[in-house]
Amino acid sequence: MNLKERLLNYFAPDQVLFNIDIAPYLTSKVRKKISCLVRLRQKHDWQSLSEFLKKEKIVPGIIGGGSNMVIIKDQYPFYILNQYRHKEIIADDKETVLVKVSSGYNMNQLVNENC
Repeated sequence: MNLKERLLNYFAPDQVLFNIDIAPYLTSKVRKKISCLVRLRQKHDWQSLSEFLKKEKIVPGIIGGGSNMVIIKDQYPFYILNQYRHKEIIADDKETVLVKVSSGYNMNQLVNENC
């Protein structure tokens, strides 16, 4: 079974993109084709990824918001795009707000929503 078939055993077809230009996902918008991109949108997707990586023993590239990143060479078997966004207010009083956010949450968005 090839990588495409193995990934599709863990993720929905619209989450796994092949031969894709990565520019729309990077802040720099530098055009580069990569062989495979897996978009993680829910907490469950991270659990599926963990199971996949334990079984396959593959190291993927990871793309956050794309800031400060330029891909020159397609050096990983696939890349992960973290699109999982979750925010939880842990505590809120007159002086402080304690917020727990997922790693895919945009910091500008977080500040704009809470200030």
